[in-house]
Amino acid sequence: MMKRVSFLLLLLLLFFTSAIVFAQGGKVNSAFAQTNAGILDKAKEAIDLAAAHERTIGKAKTWKVRGFVYQSIAVSEDSSYAELCDNPVKVSLEAYKKALELDLKKKYSDEINKNLTMFTFKLGPMVSKDWENKDFKSAFYKFEHLIHIAELMDPPVIDSASLFNAGIAGEKAGFKDEAILYFQRAADLKYGGDNVYLFMANIELERGDSAKYVEILKTGIDAYPTSNKTIMSYLINYYININEAELALEYLKKAIEGDPTNETFYFAQGVMYDKLGEFDNAVASYEKSIETKADYHDGYYNLGALYVNSASEMLKEASNIPPSKQDEYEAAKKEAFVELEKALPSLEKAHELDATEPSTLAILKEIYFKLRNESDAYMVKYKEFQKKLDATE
Repeated sequence: MMKRVSFLLLLLLLFFTSAIVFAQGGKVNSAFAQTNAGILDKAKEAIDLAAAHERTIGKAKTWKVRGFVYQSIAVSEDSSYAELCDNPVKVSLEAYKKALELDLKKKYSDEINKNLTMFTFKLGPMVSKDWENKDFKSAFYKFEHLIHIAELMDPPVIDSASLFNAGIAGEKAGFKDEAILYFQRAADLKYGGDNVYLFMANIELERGDSAKYVEILKTGIDAYPTSNKTIMSYLINYYININEAELALEYLKKAIEGDPTNETFYFAQGVMYDKLGEFDNAVASYEKSIETKADYHDGYYNLGALYVNSASEMLKEASNIPPSKQDEYEAAKKEAFVELEKALPSLEKAHELDATEPSTLAILKEIYFKLRNESDAYMVKYKEFQKKLDATE
């Protein structure tokens, strides 16, 4: 009799155990069905219970469905579901990851891949909306999600565009360290060209690390030896701004080798040679800039100004000649006026290219004034340019 009771108890125990397992499995199926029906609150309630129960916590299907439930909450257009979870995307991806780890036979791999692909399609417009609303913090997190979604695919995918965009969004959101991290990953993949290095460098410059700024720009120049014009220009301008003329000239030489038709490089070279007092090299550089671009106003103006400055120094030296040496003074002044006349062709061309630019008008008026006693034509020009300058004021 005792054996029969024990046997009945065993049967009852097996029955209840099976019922419990069936009940928890039923919650997984129920959660899946309710998600497809759009009843996400009930679906979440069911899958949360199943994911916490010892009978279903270790099953790949549980986590596959949990991923699907939270994915649906994340992309739902029904605002009433927004408060169901603080970060449904994160919960969803963690669930899919666990499902893939448990799914040793890859029974659900294709289904999860499809879900993840749909997740990407849904998140795309959402991140675009964040961007339009200048909610860069939210956009940054969504780009991170897109990156993680790609990494969960089977086989894993590297979402280069999202890496780059996460860097941009992170920088705008004030997440400097995270932005650098994602920009560097994009750079390692050769995504974004030399601009990715410019973004990283500018973050470091904003943080006050000029040494890191220069280091990153140089790294970018080395990484893109044939297409680095943008970052090369920034490095050159940096050296110009801190008056490191020799370093600027070093990189200007490289820039010109890479882009010999860029007039601005020759122009900057002329400015640096002028700073170093290398007059002939400065003249040659400015002449090369206008040879490269025949209507380059700045090249003509600086070439003319170079001669004006040279003549001014010569006149200054002449003024130091004592009155007892009048002939020597007149000869020195004459030589300075010859130098001043050399400025006229370039400055007159600059005026021709931009007839209202006040600096060109002013410098030409000054030259004609100094030369007015050398020729009646110069006096006429002086009066003409005085009127033109008055008209601009």
